Amino acid sequence: MTIGYALPILASCAIGCVATGNDTIADSACSAQLKWAGGDKGSAFMNPGMDCVDCHTRMGEGPKFVFAGTVFAKFSEADLCHGKSGIGVEISGADGKITKATTNDSGNFYLQGKAGSIALPYTAKVTYGGKERKMVGPQANTNCNSCHTATGTSGAPGRIVVPE
Repeated sequence: MTIGYALPILASCAIGCVATGNDTIADSACSAQLKWAGGDKGSAFMNPGMDCVDCHTRMGEGPKFVFAGTVFAKFSEADLCHGKSGIGVEISGADGKITKATTNDSGNFYLQGKAGSIALPYTAKVTYGGKERKMVGPQANTNCNSCHTATGTSGAPGRIVVPE
């Protein structure tokens, strides 16, 4: 095999074998150049940008989430595109209790547990590299991706994005 053929094969293996496993494919339309392709196959990396809490509740499968969402590079990122990993997410309950999570390789973050374990309304922020991006006001919906869609709903500007 010549090196001309070996490089594309090696590159495709590197993209397909990232920490999220074989359920990730290359997609140049995504900021991260990666997209989830595993459907509803159970994984912490599954369905970035999709409505985590509602799906897990409605389908009755997978862990129950207190809160969940995805952090992306841009406000208009499409569903299933990978988000940003290693981003801090901080939820401050109305009782002053602070709960922290960190995004995984697909940009997903979540806290498993029983509904009601975060005192509502809460405030939220994402942190990275000494910078932070705060939500404009207190919220009662802990299903972050239900409002933070590619076009934004219920007053959200679009996706949750990395602070600049």
